[in-house]
Order: sequence, then C-alpha cells, then structure tokens
Amino acid sequence: YVAMNYDGINEKIGRIPRPSELGVIFELQEVAYNPPAEHFVGGSSANREYITIWSDNYKYLAYRHNGGMNFLCADGHVEWTKPGNSNYGEKPIWFFCGHGSCNGKYWKDGGYYSY
Repeated sequence: YVAMNYDGINEKIGRIPRPSELGVIFELQEVAYNPPAEHFVGGSSANREYITIWSDNYKYLAYRHNGGMNFLCADGHVEWTKPGNSNYGEKPIWFFCGHGSCNGKYWKDGGYYSY
C-alpha cells in the first residue's frame, strides 16, 4: 500500500530543508486492474516501488480517504492531502534541487519554489 519518493535528497534530517513537508512514503494502488487493486505493491513490473514526477505515475497514488491520501514526511509525521493541481498532492514536497537552473528550489504541486 505504500511507495517511496525516490527523488528525495540523501541527507541527514538536520540538513534537509523543510523536512515536515518532504514526502517520503505515499499510499499506492495498482491500476492494472479495473477497479484498481488494493492488495499489493512490489513483486512485478506492473507495480511501483517508487514514484517520480517525470511520468504519469500519479495515477498510482491512492486518494482513498475522503478524496485524499496520507503520506509520511521526512520528520516522521503523517499528513493528509488532496490531489491538488498536479495530481501528486497539494501538500507534499517531492524533491529539492541542488544544481542548474532550479538550484535552491523545491517541487510541490506542479511548480518550483525557493526554500
């Protein structure tokens, strides 16, 4: 039922900007079935052990709690979010950028913001 955010940064929690917003584990569904299956994650190529924003993987996120989903943040607490503009949730930060034109920014609900 969960998927890890593979695009996070590999840092000690004290060095992660905004750890209370960085999503690391999300609820997931298997969409190869109609209706989507709730019974497993992992074990075949049809499943997703990690989600990225560079594809249509948002369809695997399971908004099953009153139109929203729960996700675990880097600081250890759990938040609830609606799908938002991006379908990746309006609350979680998906990754921090430390190089190039996005240096010093993070990606959240379809846009880059400075931290």
